[in-house]
Parts: sequence; C-alpha cells; structure tokens
Amino acid sequence: MPSAGQPQPNQPSAVLEGGHIVLDGSTREVFSQVEKLKECQLVPPPITILSQKLGKTMLSVAEFKECLKRTN
Repeated sequence: MPSAGQPQPNQPSAVLEGGHIVLDGSTREVFSQVEKLKECQLVPPPITILSQKLGKTMLSVAEFKECLKRTN
C-alpha cells in the first residue's frame, strides 16, 4: 500500500490554470503531459522525469525500482 503523500497512479487528478481545467485524468495521465505542465508552471516529480526518458511514466521510486526488477 502506498505511503501518505505518494502519488496514486489511477487517482483522478486535475490541473487548473486561471480557474479553468487544463488537464484532467488519472495522476499518471496528467504527469505524462510534461509540456502542458510546464506551460502551467508545474514540474512532475523527478522520478517521473527520469522514467519518461526510459519511455515510461512512473510516479514513485518504488514503482521505478519494481519496473527495473521486472526488466532484469
């Protein structure tokens, strides 16, 4: 079970800008929209940025480590 404060991949998330919803979806879907987040002056977690360089969108170090275990 994720610890408090850890992003939930399927939890609904939204980004508001100027009172309007500009992104809406699961946390993973929202964090995968890096360019749109940057336009809104937001940056995804560093582990998400790193994982995207590997072609994935991961939300936590634990998820990243689990993915590495499965590929080895």
